[in-house]
Amino acid sequence: MPREQIDDAVGRFTDAARRAPAAGFEVAGIHGAHGRPRGPRPVGATG
Repeated sequence: MPREQIDDAVGRFTDAARRAPAAGFEVAGIHGAHGRPRGPRPVGATG
């Protein structure tokens, strides 16, 4: 993954984390162990 794409992904996750409280999220987690990063998740979410 080129540096520009990494920087873009980091920026998008940062923006999402900043917007998460207004959307009702209390916790943000990032999971990328399977090559598919995941954004903020609601408390108690599974899967």
